[in-house]
Order: sequence, then C-alpha cells, then structure tokens
Amino acid sequence: MASVLALRSSSYAEVSQASELWYKLDQDNEDAYNTLLIGLVGSGNVGRALVELDKRLLSIEQAQLALGSPVENSQSPVEDSQSSVEDSQSSVEDSQSPVEDSQSSVEDSQSALGEDVLTEPIDIHIRQTVGLLVRQQNADSAINVSEEYVRRYSDSAQVLLSAAYVANYFEQDNKAEQWLNSALELSPNWDVAAQMYINMLARQDKQDERSAYIRSYLEDNPQSVTIRIQYAAELVDEEDYQGALEVMQEVVVDDPNNSGAIIYTAALAQQLEREDLAEDYYHKALALEPSNNNVLWSLAAFAINDENYRKAEQYYARIGPGESYFRAQLQVANMRYETRGIDSAINVLRRLQPRTEGEFIEIALSRHYLLMQENQYEEALGYINDSLVYLPESDDLVYARALVAAELEKVEIAENDFRAIIARNPEHANALNALGYTLADQTDRYEEAKGLILRALKLKPDEGHILDSLGWVLYRLEDYENAISYLLQAFDVMPEAEIAAHLGEVYWEDGQQDQARDIWQKAYELDDKNLILLETLKRFDQLELYAKQTAK
Repeated sequence: MASVLALRSSSYAEVSQASELWYKLDQDNEDAYNTLLIGLVGSGNVGRALVELDKRLLSIEQAQLALGSPVENSQSPVEDSQSSVEDSQSSVEDSQSPVEDSQSSVEDSQSALGEDVLTEPIDIHIRQTVGLLVRQQNADSAINVSEEYVRRYSDSAQVLLSAAYVANYFEQDNKAEQWLNSALELSPNWDVAAQMYINMLARQDKQDERSAYIRSYLEDNPQSVTIRIQYAAELVDEEDYQGALEVMQEVVVDDPNNSGAIIYTAALAQQLEREDLAEDYYHKALALEPSNNNVLWSLAAFAINDENYRKAEQYYARIGPGESYFRAQLQVANMRYETRGIDSAINVLRRLQPRTEGEFIEIALSRHYLLMQENQYEEALGYINDSLVYLPESDDLVYARALVAAELEKVEIAENDFRAIIARNPEHANALNALGYTLADQTDRYEEAKGLILRALKLKPDEGHILDSLGWVLYRLEDYENAISYLLQAFDVMPEAEIAAHLGEVYWEDGQQDQARDIWQKAYELDDKNLILLETLKRFDQLELYAKQTAK
C-alpha cells in the first residue's frame, strides 16, 4: 500500500524503497515487479532497473524453453499506454462530424505496438518494458533504458520500434525518428512501424511529409489496411469524401470483419448523403458488434427519418449502460409518444431514475414538452410546478413554466418568470425574446416588447423565432412594411406554420390578400393541425376554404 500511495504522488524514491520488500517477499507478483521497476526508473536508478529487467528477460526465455513453444503476449501493459498516445495523435483532430469521430475510433483500434503476435523473448519483453517506462515521468531514465536496449539489440525491429515509441512519448523527436527509421530499414513493409511514423509526423505538424509518406508507403504496399485507412483520412482532410469512401469500400472488402473500418465507411456515405449505403454499412457493423451504442444510435436516426418510430425505439432500447443510456431512454419516450401516445411516453419517463440534477431537469423538460405537444397546458403547468419545488432556481424549469403560463395567458406569471431569468442572466436571448413576444401578443406594451426583442436579436441575429417576434411586434405597431420584411426572413430561416400564419395576417391587414392566401396555403401544407394557424384562418374567415381542400 505504501508503494502505491508513493506512486500516485510520483515519489519514485519512496516507490522503489517501499516496493523492494514487497518484491523480495513475492517475486511472482506482477504488481510488485511493475511498481519496483517504475520506482527504479523514476528515481534515476537505471543500473539497478536494468538488472531487474535482465532477470525478467531470462525468466521469459526459460519459460519458452520449458514449454517448448512461444509465449504469446496478449496482455502487454504497453497497449493501454500506446492507445493514450495515439488518442492525442489522431490524424483528424478536434473532430465533430460523424466521419471524423469514426476515423478516430478506427485509429484507436490500431495499437502501434500490439498488432502483431510476438514470439521472440526479447520482443515480448521489450513491449512489457516500454509499457512500464511510459508510466513514470523521468524522461531521461526512460531514454537511457531504451538506448541500452537499442545498443544490445540493434538488429531487432521490435526493439527499435519500442524505443522509438518511448522517445516519441517523451517528445524526444530526434531519437524517435532515428530509431523508427532504423526499424523501417529492417522491416520496410511493417504497417505498425509505418503507422507510428505517420503519427509522429502528425504530432510534429509535418503534414506535407506525412501525406507524402502515406502515398509512398501505399505505392509499395497497396494492400495495407492500416495505411489505406490513414490515406482515407488524408482525403477527408482535403474534403475529398468521395475518394475517401472509395478507399474505405475497398478496405472493408479486404477486411470484412473490421467493424471500425465499416463504421467509418458508413459515416463517409452519410457525409455524401448516400443514406441507403450508409445504413447498409451500419447494419453490417451491427452484425459484428450487436452492442455498439454508436451504431445503434445511427440506425435509430435512420429509422426516425423514415418515420419508422417503432424500429427506432427498438434500437434505442438496445443501447446499454454508459454515457448514451440516459439519452437513449429519453428517445424511447419520444418514440412511444409517436406510436402509443402521451400516457405510454410518460410511463417511460416515470421509470427513468435520474442520477444527477441535470438528468432530473432533462426528464422534467421532456415530460413538459410532450404535454405541451398535446396542448395539455394545465397539466404541464402543474407538473413543472412540482419539479420547481426541488429546484426553484433552475433557469430551464422556470423558463418552461413561463412558456406554458404564456400559453394559458397568465401574463403576470410568465413575465415574473422571464424577468427572474433575465435578472440572473441578462444575455439569456430566449427569455428576452419570449418575454417580448408575450408582451407584444397579450398586452399593449409594444415599445417595451420591441426593446426586449431587439436585445435578443443582437445576441442571436439569425434566430428565426426572434425574427418572427420582431416582425410580430412591428405588426402590432402597424409598421407593416418592416414587419413583412422580418417575417419573410424568419420564414426563410425557419419555415414553420406559426411564422407563416403571422406573415399571412400582416399581408392581409396590409391589403395584400392574395399573398396572405398563398403563404397560408404553404403553412397549411406544412402543418394543418397547428393551433395558431387554425385560429388565424378562423379569425379571417378562411378556415372553411382550407378545410374543403383537405376534404378533397
């Protein structure tokens, strides 16, 4: 325990002292050996570390002789460490799109020191060793150990590669490049070494050299799966998505069980809006990895696009514990609403237990939204009031109550809630806009409303709902020309029935009845159940005309 505590604080001298007795008492204990070696290297005791390393190599050699067969190394400590290095060297950095996220997952699955099955004792030993070297912070000692192994085994590509890995980890670029080049001279067609070299060039921001090397390597090794994936990433960087897709399609033909490559290919097809092809690849990935949450999420999105909500629910329901589980269950509730109605959806939300304050709020807002969709405003108000008992200052919950209060024409409640939010956050554009719209729609305080909406528009100048609000308050102020201008902008940004209903009303009052009927027609085609649209048509004696169109 003392050695572990010392290791956590990077007190390497204390680590080596504390683990010395532990190792003497139990020399077969891997944790004791690992801790001792880390302590020795971390404290700069390279000579003693090499003595222990030589003992370990001898034990591996003796084990092979005793078994009469190679000792495989399937659980090398270096694999976890190597993954962390490669994560920081992704060829597609700061990714946000599905293509880039998928590329990262492909690269993460390709461990630069864990791809080949090693049989030579020194190969097995060096991988175990470098995994420990990078778990401490003394770069000089780690490099010294690596240099000694390179001196002893200069004809071993694996030793050179492992030493380069250590040098690269500690950002000793000259040594890393020297050793890596030597490894590639010994094994010029070694994908693992080529991958590390590519990653090293990326970390050094040598993009031109990196691109040239990838292309050169593929000329000599056209069937390399690993480097073809890198090449596809290069094409993505150049926004040649079609070229990248073609490369990846060839890869998955040659390596049909590479689920990461298949997912990346699916994401590329999505990028090119080839939805059927993307879905087909996601299905292939799911067959290989039935519990892959990202694939399940993607297939659920395709099902929603096809309005196949039952199928989408099935995919969401299969998403297991983890970061995606909670949001998947919220989506299950949404799918239930589409297929079985509000009561079934709320039952799903009732069973969902929040683990955090944020999850409590999300459940409350999801239920609130569904009730609002059903125009069950009184129920929504009651439920959100119950939620606010637990979190009375949650801006999200207060905003939700203000919106439903406005729908119920409880202007005083809505205004108080909106102003409470604005007092805490003067740049809350949505609250500023909603308060302005409420005052414009349900009071005669038009100038005050206009000022609030203009503040919101300054914060979000391209927001459709804010443009709609400004158009609406200008209509109330009988500035029809500018009202029409802003409402047209709003409808262009966000073609919704409610905005079209507003625009049609302004056209009508401005004497442009034909334009009003045209835009109302578009609104009716968008959503013939929108309450604001239906109320507007009824007020202007136009509802019967559109109802007859529906009947036909």
